[in-house]
Amino acid sequence: MANSKIISELKSKVIKDVINNDEIVKAIDCPSMDKENWEPIYLINSKETVDMGFTPVIFREHQNQNIITDAITFITMEVNIPQTDKYGIYAYPVLEIWIVSHNKHNRIDNILGVKDNRNDYISILLDEMFNGKKAGYGDITLKSNTAGVYDDNFVYRRLVFEGIDINDSLCK
Repeated sequence: MANSKIISELKSKVIKDVINNDEIVKAIDCPSMDKENWEPIYLINSKETVDMGFTPVIFREHQNQNIITDAITFITMEVNIPQTDKYGIYAYPVLEIWIVSHNKHNRIDNILGVKDNRNDYISILLDEMFNGKKAGYGDITLKSNTAGVYDDNFVYRRLVFEGIDINDSLCK
């Protein structure tokens, strides 16, 4: 009666939705966007992205910002299952989306009329996209949206969504 498959499935669904949203892609302002042959798929950290010479900015796991030296904004995603019901039938996955911006990249200069900083603006777009919507298995609901400082170079905004997953092995 495993529920852990939702971890990969939810991350994949959310990442697909993010890279297909032109407004979010523009707000991230990836440094590779101006390179020849660039496409939104190259936002995702993969061997292909790196081999093509693009800078990945969407990660399926948390990153140590101390190893990122560019003045960029990047997004990390984690899915945890902190609880199931007492029968193991329902799992309550928690999706964390971290928006991390270098201090020199947190002001939005590439979108006219946006007064918010980059992390706040992207969080608004993600909230509008996912809060109360189906993302893979059932609805997800925004539980918190908090900001903080990593270190002298990076600030972050952390969105936490909670969902529900019905164990798929019940029908087998």
